[in-house]
Amino acid sequence: MLESNGSEVLRRIHEHICKLKASEEMGVRYMQAWEEKVKEREDGREEGLKEGLKVGISRTKRVLKLAAEGKKKEEIAEICQITVEEVAEVLEE
Repeated sequence: MLESNGSEVLRRIHEHICKLKASEEMGVRYMQAWEEKVKEREDGREEGLKEGLKVGISRTKRVLKLAAEGKKKEEIAEICQITVEEVAEVLEE
């Protein structure tokens, strides 16, 4: 009994999906939604890159300033909350 009811539900779902796939309007809506998601992803990526660049420039300036003040790499790392390797990388460039 349960199997036939389950099969009926699956058949109805399948029919509904087939109708949706065949619908040109639904295809257009799907493509628009897809394009919106792609655009949002690109915008988010661009925003993230800009923010990351700002943070990187700010951190680099701070590391260089502290180094010019005579701070050791370890001190700079602690103050800036970055690794000694990252401090060295900034100072090597």
